Amino acid sequence: MNSEQNKDRMIARKFRFFSIILFAVVLLASSLIFIFASRSMGYEAIYKSVDLTAETAKLRLSDTVNSEVLEIFKLANLQAIQEYFLDPTDHFLRYAAEEELMAYYESTSGITDLFWVSDVNKLFYTTTTPPYVVDPTLPENSWYNMTLYETELYNFNVNYNEDLDAISIWVNVPVFSDSSFNEQAVPIGMLGTGLDISQFMSDLSEDIDSRAKVYVFNSSGAIMISEDLDIARNNERIQDLLGENGSALYERAMALNKTGRDAPAIFEARDSGGNRTIYLTDYMPSVDWYVAVTYPVTIGALYGNSMTVVFFVMLAVIALVLLISNVFMRYIDRALQGYISDFTKVTADKERIATELNVATQIQTSMLPSIFPPFPDRSEFDVYASMLPAKEVGGDFYDFFLIDNNTLAIVMADVSGKGVPAALFMVIAKTLIKNNAQYEKTPQEVFEIVNNLLCENNEAGMFVTCFMGFLDLTTGDFTFVNAGHNPPLLRRSGEKFEFLEVRRGFVLAGMENMFYRESKLTLSPGDELFMYTDGVTEATNRSDELFSDPRLLEVANKYAGSELKEFTVSVKREIDAFADGAEQADDITMLILRFTGSEPTE
Repeated sequence: MNSEQNKDRMIARKFRFFSIILFAVVLLASSLIFIFASRSMGYEAIYKSVDLTAETAKLRLSDTVNSEVLEIFKLANLQAIQEYFLDPTDHFLRYAAEEELMAYYESTSGITDLFWVSDVNKLFYTTTTPPYVVDPTLPENSWYNMTLYETELYNFNVNYNEDLDAISIWVNVPVFSDSSFNEQAVPIGMLGTGLDISQFMSDLSEDIDSRAKVYVFNSSGAIMISEDLDIARNNERIQDLLGENGSALYERAMALNKTGRDAPAIFEARDSGGNRTIYLTDYMPSVDWYVAVTYPVTIGALYGNSMTVVFFVMLAVIALVLLISNVFMRYIDRALQGYISDFTKVTADKERIATELNVATQIQTSMLPSIFPPFPDRSEFDVYASMLPAKEVGGDFYDFFLIDNNTLAIVMADVSGKGVPAALFMVIAKTLIKNNAQYEKTPQEVFEIVNNLLCENNEAGMFVTCFMGFLDLTTGDFTFVNAGHNPPLLRRSGEKFEFLEVRRGFVLAGMENMFYRESKLTLSPGDELFMYTDGVTEATNRSDELFSDPRLLEVANKYAGSELKEFTVSVKREIDAFADGAEQADDITMLILRFTGSEPTE
């Protein structure tokens, strides 16, 4: 019996030994698979994070600067400012102008300083320092001549203000003798406002990966914006700060501008210490600067939570080895099931990167009117609109705003393409259209000016189809211009919707110096206008059939007379039913306006 027991014990020991060896092999193989899979996904996650960081910085900077440009343009076109700049010695005119300037300065958060100077006496005033006379012949005052005589609209620069101990982005705007920017306009002075870089970087850091570093530099490589204010304060160059890799980054940035590539340049390199870093640079045509992002490739960044998963997998395998008895295949099965389960978890980590695009979605959504009714104290009209992008962000946009107490402007537009590039162009187009519409221009003049502005530095070749109209709320007269956009639907009170016959002008940003023609009609109380983008009529189903113009007209008449919100919701519901689960290929944007003809509020 002792011999049999010894034999059984020997067999059991051998079985356990080979089981341990087998599971050790399984453990090693599992670890290697996880390591290589995690490395591949880690690199993909890093590249996406770097690209998202650059896009976020560009969106933030463009939004910040464009908003300030709009406000400073408003000041530059005020009659009180222009009259004072023509006669700066008149104390009454100076008092009226400074009231406007100080009201703007005190009501605007985030600006560090405001300055103004008339070209008549060249006396430079600021909100923080005593006035002094600017001598344009001195080299250090070259900014004065550049802004006043070499810049059509505005320019930017960055400098350090010793009195405020702050680095600011300066937006400089020439003031002209009238409100139009053309060859007859005469520059009579300039305005400028400073934006605090430290506040901008603080806001930006909340939306990007903390391991990424962001730099903004100009065409000579001088760093304009950085988290480390000393770098920007000393005007360090990107080539000097980052050494050989900074020079390579700079060369790639210059190539972006020269070749007109719309994709950023990205590469990986090692520094003098042997550490690997991802470098990305992209061009920002709106300010003629470049954004650079550096991202260190560390173990934590590369593997992230995957190393934790591998650790727990190893513990599970060891526990299984210790529990091996006589059912060898049972534990093999458990090990494989544990491996499959954990590998699925690692794969799921990849999907979380997409959620970071919520930052861009929130920025775009905030730019579109979203509170309805938008003017609760106005009874002459009612309006409702919605926009559903095909991706996280889109190129469609709508807008409506009062130009004066009796004139309502409505806009419906579609930028070519989709995603982040279209969203960036959408921000610029929407800003320019609204800004110019508020300066007592006709729809035709607005489109001709905006078209030329969008054509400047449009190296990506993007364009905008757009429909805009001005509604006189006292008479119902509606003056409109169409730049290649879908014709609206018009419903007279108590009747059916019909397509409005409109001239299809050329798209915006397609070619400079285009001429646009206005059309007019008169709306009666109860009349409705329904505007939309081609994402509505070109929505497809599983058989690649289009929703089409006739089907849209049929659906619109099916719900004619409904409440405005219910009308757009019903149209979208019909589109979804037609698509039958097919993926949305384009942004879907709708706006409906009902004219009631009530007396305007004085």
